[in-house]
Amino acid sequence: MPSTATSYTQGGSQTGDVEESKATSPGKIIADPRGDIIFLVGPDDNRTSIQVSSKALSLASPVFRAMFGSGFLEGTPTGSGVPRTVALPDDNPAAMSVLCYILHFQFDQDSMGSFKVFESLAVLVDKYQCAQALKPWTTSWIQRWPGSSEGEDNYFNMVHIAYAFDLPEVFHKATLRAFCDVPSTEVLEMEKTLDGARILPASLYPSIYRRQRDILDSFHSHFVRAVKPFLDYAATTKEDGSECVCDRAAKIGSYFISLTSLGLWPSRQKISSSTLACLLEDIERVTSPTDKNSMANLKKCNRSSFKMDFHNVLQEREDDEVVIWSPLNNRPGKSDVLKLWKSQGQVNTAFLMSSAPRITAASGYSWAPVTPYTRPQPRSADLGSNIKQYYTVRYPSYDGQGSFVARSNTNPAGLISKWLVWDMDSETLSTYREEFYHRNKWSAHLAMNPHIHPGMDVYEQRDTAAACDLIAESLNSGGKVRVLRPLAEDGITPYEGGSNRGEQYGLRAAICISGDDGEAWKWQGVFQWLESASHPAWAVKEMRIE
Repeated sequence: MPSTATSYTQGGSQTGDVEESKATSPGKIIADPRGDIIFLVGPDDNRTSIQVSSKALSLASPVFRAMFGSGFLEGTPTGSGVPRTVALPDDNPAAMSVLCYILHFQFDQDSMGSFKVFESLAVLVDKYQCAQALKPWTTSWIQRWPGSSEGEDNYFNMVHIAYAFDLPEVFHKATLRAFCDVPSTEVLEMEKTLDGARILPASLYPSIYRRQRDILDSFHSHFVRAVKPFLDYAATTKEDGSECVCDRAAKIGSYFISLTSLGLWPSRQKISSSTLACLLEDIERVTSPTDKNSMANLKKCNRSSFKMDFHNVLQEREDDEVVIWSPLNNRPGKSDVLKLWKSQGQVNTAFLMSSAPRITAASGYSWAPVTPYTRPQPRSADLGSNIKQYYTVRYPSYDGQGSFVARSNTNPAGLISKWLVWDMDSETLSTYREEFYHRNKWSAHLAMNPHIHPGMDVYEQRDTAAACDLIAESLNSGGKVRVLRPLAEDGITPYEGGSNRGEQYGLRAAICISGDDGEAWKWQGVFQWLESASHPAWAVKEMRIE
């Protein structure tokens, strides 16, 4: 709302209503020309005077009410009609100007000049206990600076703000982001250096630090646990007593070389200075000593005293990932991923846009990833004549902060959310294929496809071809097919990802099918989809994925 306050220059000459006073204007500011109090805000070398009404401030703040009560010096009238001065040397002048304008109903939205002013205002709101009076403006401010874009390296700024303005959902998101993106070595230092830290409960920073250390320290034990079966297995003989050629040492060496190349070994040193988000990204690229492709050679080492089920070793590592994943979702460490998802009431839809495998054994959770990590997933595209073109995909999972939040239902089980959707039919698919479904000679595929003649035309956009094959098969069987992408928090605009986290969603989309005329849908996977979100066929719809 426009400001009508009278403005004064530094020298004191009145300019009346000729110029609206801004929150960051130096000198003297009039919030109420008949005000009985003049605040002297800030240190001597940067002092701003603000004329205010003690009555207006007292109605909004119990602290001001006490300050201007008869028992305090500030509440003693001068008797001459001259406003009494009150020094506030520790307060930020720009933030106090914004606060006084709001409490006098003379606030110009553009006066919130920077995120720094927003931070300082949060400190004042906590100090003077007037968050409720600022509620009408809070939402627009949070949307203006959703993730502290002017201070991307310090998510604790938004934690302070959310706490001061009593915004529990924003506080949860900001704390989780700080938990994942701020190294534990810096958390306690920030408590000492950030102005907003003093308004938070004294236990918050130490609690975050301890929780980070618990999870980060667990990475070390899980690194060792993954290779322990091979370290324990010292025997290398066959049943006939002859020596067995076993690549156990090579696999262990490859594993630790992989850890070292990613900076994850020695793990204690790396873990102490990394963020959880960076560690999770690095761990996705670790070469496992229990890689399924290497099991054949190891199984040849079949001495009777070594009865290792390597499938169980692989499963144990997947369970380890879920145990680590659970605390990141504010849940006790559990190895059962289905229990983890059942305990979650909601999820950011963009988090689901990865190639991670999904739960298949439980109805209502076809959308739920079984792991936060996205290792390369094998896929194939049909070339005809019973010939398959094999390839792998790895679409990383990001936290999806800022995307539309879906809710997880239990009865009936499923994920209910709005999406940007494209309902497919045979004609639409045919048009899409004409534009993107092409084959040519491409030699890069030969490493994974030695069975294909080098001169044969293949798909360069293999995942697009696989998506089209899946859609065609579903349509031919009488089902409905829907291509979907996540929306932003507003439930209207397409989600673009957070550049501060390096999110690169590219041209990908999820495919869902329905056999009951669209009442419920089943998640089929995330595929390359080359049509941009600006195509007119996209529409916003709510759906239940089971």
